[in-house]
Amino acid sequence: MQVGNGWRTDWPPSGAPLDLGCHDLPHLECGTEWWSFRCRLTTKGGGEHGIIVMFLRNRIRKVDGTPLSGHTLLWAHGDCGSPSNSGGVWLDRAAHDIQRLVIADDLIMDRRVRSAFIEAMSDGVPIPPDRLLPGSVQMSAYRLDLEYGDVARLCKQDDGSYQITLAGEHEQFN
Repeated sequence: MQVGNGWRTDWPPSGAPLDLGCHDLPHLECGTEWWSFRCRLTTKGGGEHGIIVMFLRNRIRKVDGTPLSGHTLLWAHGDCGSPSNSGGVWLDRAAHDIQRLVIADDLIMDRRVRSAFIEAMSDGVPIPPDRLLPGSVQMSAYRLDLEYGDVARLCKQDDGSYQITLAGEHEQFN
């Protein structure tokens, strides 16, 4: 629910402390929402690695008024001692449909570019290197527990910490 100033009524006023017991939960009526983490890890041998992960959820209303919620996962791993990195972007079909709808309605984009994007997306498969999530997205409304298609999971633990599991093609982090 929104109030006159555009802020949700369940969100604290500017400067007020957040109650993570409430505010880090999914807000299913919210338009865009994300959970983002980054960390730097040091191995026993002194090697440094950086990891970034973002769980995104976007909710729009289609022309007929029905809601459509899409989910996107982005994660990247970089070895600070090497020029290589890994990770990727995964979306569910609804997120792919939202992208297609947004591009189709974009009046600023060159019409030929817009047409090419719509044609490339018409088969229901994301434009590489993005890919479809291999499984469904599961989300609890009562606690922070997000499962993004067997690729990543974010779960708030009883002690208030967050556990993130990432499963890529050639590596896994927990």
